[in-house]
Amino acid sequence: MYFHGELAHGGRVVLERVDGNIRGQPQADGSTAWSGAFFLPAGHQPLGDGEYTLILDDGASHVIRLGSVDSSPCLPAIVLFKVNGSMDEPPQPAQYFRL
Repeated sequence: MYFHGELAHGGRVVLERVDGNIRGQPQADGSTAWSGAFFLPAGHQPLGDGEYTLILDDGASHVIRLGSVDSSPCLPAIVLFKVNGSMDEPPQPAQYFRL
């Protein structure tokens, strides 16, 4: 699933525009593990560890944990992440303010 949204950390929006993909992987217990990737805008400082909130344009928000960052001098950095919990849960209203 392709997405557009914002990324927040510590109650503040740290990326105003984030675009990427989320995909589900069925698990043996019948649940789905969700993970994805997004592009880090050129010139943006690296993101720190910890949990972030991905706020999708449709109003849904999901807590994610960042993983590795793939980068090269010629291409934008790609940030890998895992979704904490289920994407099937009802959307949570996002209450964040911008830096």
